[in-house]
Amino acid sequence: MIDVLNKYFKKCYNRWDIIIPIEDINNRSSGYISKSGWLIQYCFGVENEIEYFDFFSTHRMTDDNHIRIYENGETKSLPVFKIGYLVDCADPEPIKSQKLKEQGKEAVDKYNKEVAELLLNKGFNKFTINMTLNAGLIEE
Repeated sequence: MIDVLNKYFKKCYNRWDIIIPIEDINNRSSGYISKSGWLIQYCFGVENEIEYFDFFSTHRMTDDNHIRIYENGETKSLPVFKIGYLVDCADPEPIKSQKLKEQGKEAVDKYNKEVAELLLNKGFNKFTINMTLNAGLIEE
């Protein structure tokens, strides 16, 4: 697992000199890294007898990442916050257009609350202001 994680993090985060602490890998300890504008939270687990490493990374200048890395090096994308939705603003019926906007916002808010719950259940309880807003934990 050490080689798999080092290879992945070297490929993606080498520019910021971000690596998972070796003692956390050896002990399979959850943790977080706050460095160079990044907040990366991580944990270990087992799925179908295959060990994995989950992490959620966020930076104000990029999209969030929520990735599962299996011990064999395979990766799987996991849910991240949505930041918007599409609405047909050219619709000539303003009432219908407003209803579509409200439905879109409700759907995104519901989805983002589910993502926040998923993260919290993993112990990823450090939220940036953008994550907090997207999760609907405070009103804009």
